[in-house]
Amino acid sequence: METATEFELRLVRWQFFGTFTWSASQLGSCQKRENDFWSFMRDWTELNSVKLVSLPIALRWERGDIGERPHAHALIAGMTKVTINEGFKWSRLWNHQRSCRGGKCKGCKYGFAKIRLFDPFEETNPYSYIEKHANKISRNNKYEVGKFDYADRLVITDAAWRIMLASVGAEYIPQHRTA
Repeated sequence: METATEFELRLVRWQFFGTFTWSASQLGSCQKRENDFWSFMRDWTELNSVKLVSLPIALRWERGDIGERPHAHALIAGMTKVTINEGFKWSRLWNHQRSCRGGKCKGCKYGFAKIRLFDPFEETNPYSYIEKHANKISRNNKYEVGKFDYADRLVITDAAWRIMLASVGAEYIPQHRTA
């Protein structure tokens, strides 16, 4: 049975799904990890000629099954370059400092990231039989979207809310922070 969160998330045509982790030396506080993620997204949007404020993102914070290491998963849309290679490129950027360019690696910037294309098709996709991998990605995406209900913390950007609300004919009313 689909939850309300799953229904809402399916209203956006997501382009990428990312897993973001931190090495032990870079783990820091919750606030530091949050800042790291948004700093990374600012870099990505800058190089894609997109404004971060216009980017639909659903960010799920959780702890790992083994060792309970904090990490994040993100659904991302609104990018101008949407290719498998783009996901690899951004995974490498997360993993290494900007100074690593040119072969002068001084160690990992944050930790490990895996950013892949988000296949919006379900298992019923008529073209899935062409490539086994397509069906595997669809199952993985369905599983990951389902886990957004069980996040330690869920952040959905205003840009994502606007798309979700517009797709069901509801009016977007900006919320003001209370704290």
